[in-house]
Amino acid sequence: MERKAWNKLVALLISIVLVTGLCFTAFAEDAAESEFTIEGKTLVKYNGRGGEVTVPEGIEVLGGEAFQSSDVTKVYLPETVREIGHHCFYSCSLLTEITLPASLEGLENSTQAFGANYALEAFSVAEGGNYITVDGVLFTADGKTLVFYPEGKRDTEYSIPEGTEKLGESSVKSSRLETLNIPSTLKSVGRDYVAFVGLPNLREINVSPDNKTFRSIDGVLYTSDTLMCYPNAKQGKELKAGDFPAGLKRIAHNSFWGNEYLENVEFPEGLEYLGGKVFLGARSLKTVVIPASIKTISYYTFAVCMELERVTILNPDIQPEDITVDNPKKYNIFWDADKNAVLCGYAGGGLQRYAEKCGLNFEALGTELEIVDEIEAESAMETVQDIPETGTKPAETSEDDFVIEGKTLVQYVGAGGEVTVPEGIEKLASEAFQDTAVTKVNLPETLKTVGHHCFYECRKLKEITIPASLEGLENTTQAFGDNYALEAFNVAEGGNYITVDGVLFTASGKTLVYYPTGKQDAEYSIPEGTEKLGESCIDASWLETLNIPSTLKSAGRDYVAFVGLPNLREINVSPDNKVFRSVDGVLYNSDTLLCYPNEKREKELKAEDFPAGLKHIAHDSFWGNRHLETLELPEGLEYLGSKVFFGAQSLKTVVIPASVKYISSHAFAFCPALERVTILNPDIQPQDMYDDEPETYNIFWKAAKGAVLCGYAGGGLQAYAERCGLNFEALGTAPETAAESVKETVQDIPEAGTAPAESNEDDFIIEGKTLVEYVGKGGEVTVPEGVEVLAEWAFRNARVTKVNLPETLKEIECYCFYQCRQLKEITLPASLEKIGTSQSFAYNGKLEEIKVAEGNEHFVSVDGVLFTSDRTKLLYYPTGKNWGGEYAIPEGTRTIGGSAVAGTGLTAIELPSTFVRMYNGNDFADNPELKEIRVAENNPVFRSVDGMLFDNSGTLISYPAGREQETLEANDFPAEMKAIGPYAFQFVQHLKNVEIPEGIKTIEWMCFTFSPSLESVTLPASVNNIAGYAFSLCPNLKKVTILNPDAMIGGFSNGYGSATDNNIFNHSPNAVLYGYENSTSQKYAAQINAPFESISEAPAEDPDAASEPITGK
Repeated sequence: MERKAWNKLVALLISIVLVTGLCFTAFAEDAAESEFTIEGKTLVKYNGRGGEVTVPEGIEVLGGEAFQSSDVTKVYLPETVREIGHHCFYSCSLLTEITLPASLEGLENSTQAFGANYALEAFSVAEGGNYITVDGVLFTADGKTLVFYPEGKRDTEYSIPEGTEKLGESSVKSSRLETLNIPSTLKSVGRDYVAFVGLPNLREINVSPDNKTFRSIDGVLYTSDTLMCYPNAKQGKELKAGDFPAGLKRIAHNSFWGNEYLENVEFPEGLEYLGGKVFLGARSLKTVVIPASIKTISYYTFAVCMELERVTILNPDIQPEDITVDNPKKYNIFWDADKNAVLCGYAGGGLQRYAEKCGLNFEALGTELEIVDEIEAESAMETVQDIPETGTKPAETSEDDFVIEGKTLVQYVGAGGEVTVPEGIEKLASEAFQDTAVTKVNLPETLKTVGHHCFYECRKLKEITIPASLEGLENTTQAFGDNYALEAFNVAEGGNYITVDGVLFTASGKTLVYYPTGKQDAEYSIPEGTEKLGESCIDASWLETLNIPSTLKSAGRDYVAFVGLPNLREINVSPDNKVFRSVDGVLYNSDTLLCYPNEKREKELKAEDFPAGLKHIAHDSFWGNRHLETLELPEGLEYLGSKVFFGAQSLKTVVIPASVKYISSHAFAFCPALERVTILNPDIQPQDMYDDEPETYNIFWKAAKGAVLCGYAGGGLQAYAERCGLNFEALGTAPETAAESVKETVQDIPEAGTAPAESNEDDFIIEGKTLVEYVGKGGEVTVPEGVEVLAEWAFRNARVTKVNLPETLKEIECYCFYQCRQLKEITLPASLEKIGTSQSFAYNGKLEEIKVAEGNEHFVSVDGVLFTSDRTKLLYYPTGKNWGGEYAIPEGTRTIGGSAVAGTGLTAIELPSTFVRMYNGNDFADNPELKEIRVAENNPVFRSVDGMLFDNSGTLISYPAGREQETLEANDFPAEMKAIGPYAFQFVQHLKNVEIPEGIKTIEWMCFTFSPSLESVTLPASVNNIAGYAFSLCPNLKKVTILNPDAMIGGFSNGYGSATDNNIFNHSPNAVLYGYENSTSQKYAAQINAPFESISEAPAEDPDAASEPITGK
């Protein structure tokens, strides 16, 4: 239920002039301090431009993600460093050298600290410490735990040394490995899944015959009764029951993940358990037979199996375990598999009911269980709810059950049951307990923060008490989502929260934070005094009736907090409520339909069934409705929000009046019975989520293939249908009255339910001194005196035109005024001390200046542009200022804030001599009219070459998005160019053909994203790494040629078709990958199901080039 947008581009080199050497050295010392964000003895974030980096002496902790995705090539760590956090150096694709100091400890507990370091061929360690290296592979000093295998290591075979007992989580992720040999001493290969599962080129796993835990049969890894890992590249199209060893009971999680060759699998009788995602992305799999002995089939078993035809399950009463119970048609064992796949089993049992619930094709074998005798049938029906995850068993809580960084519990790694979080812990990180088998959690009184999705999908969690010290829980997303066994929250007295009948509220009672998913009441009355519902706070499948009090002002930010509840039949509203009303059990505000209950039973709605004055249908409002078949919306309606009828199972026909001006994305997505949608506004063009891939992402996305879009001929609607490849039926020529009425501009149509109005107390939700959300109608708004903080998203998308801020205001958080497109005037008060760094005022198209009151010590407005008071940092350039003009950033400015200059109409930007640091690589990308970026001649860090922005290492930082050149050949780039930075060509409007010159080694993250005209890119043999999403969202891209046969592409470790997270062609539907036969390009194309064209056999490898390190920047 969310949407996102993406951003930017470019780079070059300058000769080092000896005359300026001393000056530059002095500057470098000054800049070095700004390279790092440091809190106490923790390096929180590296902000530099890459190359060789020396971490300052005295640093003890490198924080999680501190260097992630940076361009460092060599890192010197001081002997004071004790701890490296999760993902610290993740995706540092240019890192070639790092030495771990003797002081370092606990690295084996950090997740992916050195993941996706494709240039790192070996680790180095200082002597006398907690780690050693063996042939460049990192181990604990005792040699018992393999911590990290370098992803740049070029060997195709690796033998884990004798003495190794454990593999760290995801510790072996090299895409070059073909053979892995396991010693006699190994006891553990990973916690949730095997540490080397999904390696794209792995063909065989061999195990020492003296190993007491593992064994290898025909190259496949087993324990005594479990298949652990079937190599991804193991050839062979068929597995019969007789091919498996006797005594097989379990198939572990992810064990066949991404397999390329298997087509037919028949599991043997005696098998009891299939783990989660067993065959996820098995690209050739067609048929599977599962025996009657099976007791548990976990989630996503056959997800993204694009060739799947038939799965036969011979246990008639099994019901596979799904991720969610409220959207079974999406989240089931066939999620994103072939739509025609058939689930085959005996009629009348739980399996057939499961198929019907999920909308799967079901084929009955009959009702007589000819191959299952009475005894077998009884055993197949035994309860399976307590079958553990593969290889786990109940255990008491111990220190080894937690990964802890400082005062943050990063991850729980225990076996479940009752768990006590250690004293002293102040933060539970996001996803720390997600999908674990905990039943009761005891939290310490020191706990202050719980992260997003912390306890998400803890399906066995029955009891938890919120300590008095906890705060901010109302701002976390799904921290307790999908806890189906949790029927009530408990809270300690005297804290920030209370419970009312087991439901969690803020202590003031104004915000409902979480309604327990497992609470089994069919009816719930939100208490009087409640003003706000937290995001997705009510997700209970049992609810049939919901009663809303007179005090409620907000039912959710982006969509109603209880939309899509599978059994909800009616919503009742107190007649004294000034914001909401209920009409026949449907939730409205003054002019907007907000939520139509999922289980409401009407099959037909006519225009007269809706209340007078209806102008808007809100996002997701009919989401998942099961009964509606025919719908006629009334004249006067102007707006249909996104995913309005998403997953409406029975919907067949819809008539939309000529008054509708705006139809948002995915309006009829996943409507399997849809036949016809008639739209009487001839010139409307619905908004799509991805305009670059209209044939997939349109208002009929994944709806019935025969659905017809019906409307008047010759207008925008017909053009839209043709662009999207939809069936279109013409009604004739539009009447003149209709044609006139639809010529009105729709760019300023608001989000559902907004209209100008004066502000009053009911327009705000306030907790203490924080304004949490503005819920008014727009226009001029005065924030009440006494408010000190405007919360994140507080005014996002609001129709405000002028905002008067009180003198008590101290802080404006991130995204506060994001996309307030009507905002024309705002003055920041003298009291304001802090503004969030991410898009607090982004995309305010009518805002031409940001004013600052006299006496403010922290901010200043310079010609309407917002700066810090010392004028060294540009914070926000008003989106509506000087459209079509130029802007010279003033001398003295040293840096820029996130999205500080975004979405403007500027044609040129000039950087002063003092400008030394950008927020990130895409700071100037989303400016479609920008034709050149100029730099003062004496700038020591940046340089402009032909209007393109480079840094002094020769890296192209940004190619202006509005530059009108269509072709860039290799010799069009400056000879000094050494690298191309992330986002460098993002949002470039006119470029069609690009040839990257020899010598460039990396195509960085999202380098060409959102380039609408791009058709072809050629990458030279020197390019050895192409990062994720490099060519994503390029609708006209047809050809990418990769001349390095061994290039690392997109991470290359995920193997599940178009759903691959790091797909370089994500949402570029016409792209074809060109490369050599048997190259990594050919293998990668197969991994992501992209077309591949061979250019010839690969040239013989130059042994010198093969060993050459990546120097990058």
